[in-house]
Amino acid sequence: MAKTFRIMDRTELRQKGWWLFGFVVGLQVLFLVGSYLLQGS
Repeated sequence: MAKTFRIMDRTELRQKGWWLFGFVVGLQVLFLVGSYLLQGS
């Protein structure tokens, strides 16, 4: 039972990691677009 729990925890951690990665990338893109628009205007 401990092994299955460890595997489940690992997959859950991986999913959270991907979500955090996408969130950070999205923030960086928004920041770049915002600065670009500010410079353009």
